[in-house]
Amino acid sequence: MKWPNDFIYPCCGNDHYYEMTRRHLYECTQCKKQTLVIVGTLFHGSKISLLRWSWAIYFLSSDKGSISAPETQ
Repeated sequence: MKWPNDFIYPCCGNDHYYEMTRRHLYECTQCKKQTLVIVGTLFHGSKISLLRWSWAIYFLSSDKGSISAPETQ
C-alpha cells in the first residue's frame, strides 16, 4: 500500500532492490541505501513491534467497553 507501483528509492529513483527478509529492509541496488517499510509512518521509531501494535489496535477496536493501558501489555 505504501508503494502501489512497487518500491522506488526516493533518493535516486531506482526501482531495483534487494529485500533483506531477516531484517525487514529494502536495499537499493544502485546507491546501496537501506530503508524500512515503516519509515514515514506513525510506527517509525517505535520500540514496540508491528505485531504488538496490530494486536493493540485490534483489541481496542473490537472491545465494546473500555480497555486500560495495562491490559494492552
